[in-house]
Amino acid sequence: MQQECKLICKSDLMHLGGFKIPPCEPKILSPRATQDKGTFPCPKCSSIFNRKNNLYSHLKFECGQLPRFGCPYCDYTSKKSSNIRAHVRRKHYGYRVDVIHVPPASVL
Repeated sequence: MQQECKLICKSDLMHLGGFKIPPCEPKILSPRATQDKGTFPCPKCSSIFNRKNNLYSHLKFECGQLPRFGCPYCDYTSKKSSNIRAHVRRKHYGYRVDVIHVPPASVL
């Protein structure tokens, strides 16, 4: 089934440089097909990575894990320390940029 490209008016094409852009249909790929194309989907969630080591890090430190890092000035927590640093710079301007390690719930 081929879709027909609709032209609304000539001015709509002018901002596109006069090119007609055909509608596209999203493609759903199987996990095996995505690995052949150089992408690595997470088996636990909908995240997709372009490198195998990024998937490995995601599975080890993020997917299904509780946040490991916290803001020393408020209750904000994150799974990545870089998010805490950005948060402190943005929300606590002028304060020292520190990250605290949040112990796992089993240790408390």
